[in-house]
Amino acid sequence: PFTVESSGEYVLGQNLTFREEGAAITIAYVHNVKIKFNNNSIKLIHANAMGINIHDSTEITIENDAIKNSCESSQDATGTSIRVANS
Repeated sequence: PFTVESSGEYVLGQNLTFREEGAAITIAYVHNVKIKFNNNSIKLIHANAMGINIHDSTEITIENDAIKNSCESSQDATGTSIRVANS
């Protein structure tokens, strides 16, 4: 997992497979963030995974994204591509 801790531009340099519970990328209490996927993707494997979790943040830009929920383990998979709370 990766946590954005300061304003700025971040680039996903390659495709990412995320196999854990929780968020692949967390943006919390930060403002003015740009995430560029550059035509790469995040593939979610865990049933309770999410691609990007944004909490208490503003001015967030996500470009050229592809977040794929590929969990095949159960019918009750709750994977989320992007979750925004209190922002």
